[in-house]
Amino acid sequence: MTIAPSVALPLGGGPTPRSKAEERKAAEAAAELSELAAIEADILAGCEELALHVAMAEGLGRILLADRDVDGLERVLLSPSGHKVLLPGDSPEEAQLREDWEAMIKVMKSVETVIKAEMYWAAMMSLTAEECPEAKKWPCLSAEAQAPLLHLYRPATMSSHLAGRRLWPVGATNADAPSDVLRPLIAPESNRVIEEDGAAPRERLPQRVEKTLKTEDLAISALCQHFALRVAPAKLEKLVMVWKFNSFSAEGGLELFLGPSMLSHSCDPNCHWSYDMDDHFGLSTNCEGLVKDEEATISYLPEGTLAEGTSQRRDALAVSWAFFCRCRRCEQQAMPMCPECVGKPMSVVMSDLEEPVYPGLCVFCDDCKKDDLQGAHGYFLHCWSCDGDLCPDCGAARSEAHALQEQKPVSSLEGCVAVTCRECTAEPISMS
Repeated sequence: MTIAPSVALPLGGGPTPRSKAEERKAAEAAAELSELAAIEADILAGCEELALHVAMAEGLGRILLADRDVDGLERVLLSPSGHKVLLPGDSPEEAQLREDWEAMIKVMKSVETVIKAEMYWAAMMSLTAEECPEAKKWPCLSAEAQAPLLHLYRPATMSSHLAGRRLWPVGATNADAPSDVLRPLIAPESNRVIEEDGAAPRERLPQRVEKTLKTEDLAISALCQHFALRVAPAKLEKLVMVWKFNSFSAEGGLELFLGPSMLSHSCDPNCHWSYDMDDHFGLSTNCEGLVKDEEATISYLPEGTLAEGTSQRRDALAVSWAFFCRCRRCEQQAMPMCPECVGKPMSVVMSDLEEPVYPGLCVFCDDCKKDDLQGAHGYFLHCWSCDGDLCPDCGAARSEAHALQEQKPVSSLEGCVAVTCRECTAEPISMS
């Protein structure tokens, strides 16, 4: 979603009449700007040395852009903690919290959720006094302190194939799910694959109907019931997702930094971060600096993973943060072409966000034969025309092979290294 520019009035005669559609669009743009300003005030409150502002970018959501040209190695953001949650310790004062932690672990094991226990605990410790269990003395937040947390990124839904999730509500039809969650899959041109040699048509595998469906976390409803929480399950799940996708590890627990949570990832980032002596999040530019309105980016990955190949980096990001990286470094590797459908690039399937490609069946790689791609990887490649599938590594290998085939012969000797013939002597090969 992008921010609509302000509309200039024509010279003389006042504004021209606008259609109802134009008026509605202008009202939506004004409301969007107002909402963004309010979010920026909440998110960046308390930040110092600030040279960034919040903006909306299509496909990315809320991001941080430079207010001005920024020199290299200049600090552009110093953010205090937005909220820190500690895990229960061994002190007598924390005996009740420790008992509740152990009870929470038992509840989670009963539904086999794949989300870490710390995320559920942090979410329950982020409730207001009115939402906490009436009979327990849990740490809580004011409604004003909780509100900015709900501005942070979270996916609209997670796939029903994940352990501990089910379609919501049980027995509901597609019409019952929110419109921002359902995105119908573009159906392939045909349900049958025609063999090139004129043989009988090959039956297609069973195809999913929807790309994404609204699902619910079974652990959420179980926790609400066990602890008699006075919060709507949907809101508690939002808080769990906020902690899962935005939190930083902290000594003894987890921590949220509101402003820094708006920073996008890049495998070739233009900024780096560190903690200062007061445990504030400090963001500084790299040597090249930033130009006005350039997006500030950091790496979500540790240095070792950042040094790996494109498919390994993309898979690590998809597993932990559920997105397919399209930064300028990753985009140097093109999408692999389907080996069966000439000239057609394959599509990315995000494992944790999308419904199973073949309902009731596992996906295996056509090249290496690795099984259960949707369970083993954060993403995989799929062709919707012929049901071809590749794991991330085989997809990368296909891309590299295709790139080599596309390379054109050298037409000029300028800047080239002399090539010698391996069959004859050490004489250079004639290029005439």
